[in-house]
Amino acid sequence: YDLSLPTHFARILLRELRPHALLPAGHALADRPSVSLADLAAYPLITTDQPHSWQHMLDLFRSRGLSPVADMTTSSFELQRSMVANGFGVAVSYTRPHGDRSYDGLPLICRPLSDPLPMQRILLTYDTHQRVSNAALAFVEVAKDWFATRDIFAS
Repeated sequence: YDLSLPTHFARILLRELRPHALLPAGHALADRPSVSLADLAAYPLITTDQPHSWQHMLDLFRSRGLSPVADMTTSSFELQRSMVANGFGVAVSYTRPHGDRSYDGLPLICRPLSDPLPMQRILLTYDTHQRVSNAALAFVEVAKDWFATRDIFAS
C-alpha cells in the first residue's frame, strides 16, 4: 500500500481499492446495503498490528470525529477475518480475498462504507538508487497486466 514509502522509491500503480466493513453473519449491521464509520464505531474494532495499517484505520475514524472501540489487534489479516467471523468485533479492510469465509469456514459479511473515503493504492515499488534488472522490468509489466485483467479485489 502507499503508506510511508521513502521518496526515492518509484511507484507504479497496480490497483486502487475502496475500504469496506467486515461483519460477522447475523450482525445488526449485516442486512444494510452499506454502513458508515459512525455505525462501526459503536462496536469493537479489530485491527492488524502493523503500525501503518492500524494507525491508518484509526485515522479514518478520527478524521470524522469518531473514537472507535479499538481494543483488539491481530498479527495477520486472516486472523482478523476469523475474529470478525467468530463475532469478536468488526473490521475495516481494503483487502477482500475471493470468497467471503474465514479460514475456519464461517461466513463474513462485506459491506461498502458509505463515507466518502480515500482509495488505497496498491503499488509496485523499487529503489531508484539501485540498478533495476531486465527481469525486474519484465516483472513490472507482468504485474501491471495481471492486476489490470483481474477483478478479484473488487468488493
